[in-house]
Amino acid sequence: MMSAKLLYAHMTAIARKEFNMNGQDVKDLLRRERLYQWELAAALQISEFTLSRWLRGSLNTEREQVILQAIDKLVHKE
Repeated sequence: MMSAKLLYAHMTAIARKEFNMNGQDVKDLLRRERLYQWELAAALQISEFTLSRWLRGSLNTEREQVILQAIDKLVHKE
């Protein structure tokens, strides 16, 4: 599971613009957390097709933060 510390560290790095996530990073994170793309798409209230397009390349900072927050909520919903 993604810990709050990991999420905070990642978002802090984003704020400092140390790196930008790409689609493969998100896919790897989903795999580690045992989540499916359809679950993330539903949490974001977008279609799976739209999420798939987002994950084809680099993510802008805003989308990256929205995605990370949604993953965090999915991981900690139980």
